[in-house]
Amino acid sequence: MDQIITAVVAVVGVPLVLLGYIIGGERVIERLPERLQGWARPYFWALPAVGFATIFMVYPMLRTVIISFRNSEDSDWAAGAWGVFANYHYFFTFPDTLTALRNSVSTTRRRAPSRRAPSTPSSASSTATRRLG
Repeated sequence: MDQIITAVVAVVGVPLVLLGYIIGGERVIERLPERLQGWARPYFWALPAVGFATIFMVYPMLRTVIISFRNSEDSDWAAGAWGVFANYHYFFTFPDTLTALRNSVSTTRRRAPSRRAPSTPSSASSTATRRLG
């Protein structure tokens, strides 16, 4: 039953909220002085994108950084000789981790795009092009 309610909210509720945001926001913008309408409208349309990016990208990133300083049960801050950096000490001293990091760096270097200028067409291909054109 909970899944049906969630589906109904997602299929019906989200579009209704979006429609209300668009209609209500445009009505508010239309009541602004003419010079402010042009300034406010782009921010009005960008606000949902910034909000979603914050909710789904920035917040999880910050939460991950905070969790990285916690113990494995997430019940308290990490402790030990390294204090809150105990998890990082473990990560950077564990041999398998160092091997994985080394492999990642070497793979990234091999696959990085070169910064060379694009090559010029060979004389054979330019001759063929001239004949066709």
